[in-house]
Amino acid sequence: MDFLRDVASFLDPADLKLLRVLLKDDVVSSSITQIFKNPESAGKYLVILKDRPNSLYIVAKIAESIEQYLEAEDAEISYELFIKSLEHIRDARDKTLRMKLHLLVRNAIKRKINEDDFETAAMLTSEFYDFGLRDIHKKLLLISSDLSESGNYERALKILNLLKPSDSVNDLKSHVLEEWGRSLFEAGELIKAASRYLEAVRVGNRNDLMVDLGEIYQKLGEFENAYEIYNNIEISSKNENLIKKKKSELLIRWGEQLALNKEFKEAADKFNEAYKTAISINDDEISIRALKNAKKVSGYEKTDY
Repeated sequence: MDFLRDVASFLDPADLKLLRVLLKDDVVSSSITQIFKNPESAGKYLVILKDRPNSLYIVAKIAESIEQYLEAEDAEISYELFIKSLEHIRDARDKTLRMKLHLLVRNAIKRKINEDDFETAAMLTSEFYDFGLRDIHKKLLLISSDLSESGNYERALKILNLLKPSDSVNDLKSHVLEEWGRSLFEAGELIKAASRYLEAVRVGNRNDLMVDLGEIYQKLGEFENAYEIYNNIEISSKNENLIKKKKSELLIRWGEQLALNKEFKEAADKFNEAYKTAISINDDEISIRALKNAKKVSGYEKTDY
């Protein structure tokens, strides 16, 4: 039989033996032959094989095996056939068949990883996570971390977005976004940096990043946004001095900008608040600076800044 000869090299002895048995059924034989003769129209033949799960397994096995030897559109068609076949039998209860499916999917994902096709590996891992793929899931988390470490933040996030959502995935996404934001900040791309930090805070509930975000807004001259951020950070014994110091420094810079704009009353208010904030943490350097600036603008006198 030509078909059997053509696919023999893609199957191990046990699966080849199974295929020989299956092909004795005329319906199965014709359906499988048509599937690989015209894979773009395979859907109707897969339906015919729905009550023959071992036949669908063989189709998936052959499709996955030959995909690695195909290119471009042909490879995509073979991959889609692999997925469609699995979808019909992923809930199979037969223990032997389930074990074969697990091994088939696991090997397919490992091959994608070895080919650096991490995105497809992530999609497969997410789709068939209930097949017991936690170790591969963790492997892809490590790959994403390494990509971020090398500066490939966009690809790292793409992989994470394709994985099954979880606390660990969200936490890692937050850290990758933080690293990307820091890189953008160092490159002077402040608006993009702020965007990444905001997303990192949202995804991972990372209040620890609010200080850095406040600093970015300061450099952008968005003093009101920075002030709001510092006011919304939950104060604890560990961060009180840092938050209040950042806040008082912000108020001084804000006041200096207002003074340059000849808004002396508003500037005085900011300097006075900066003084009180700095005094509360016994920061003499900042409090003295704030007090001097407050005196300069008192009475709305024009001064140089």
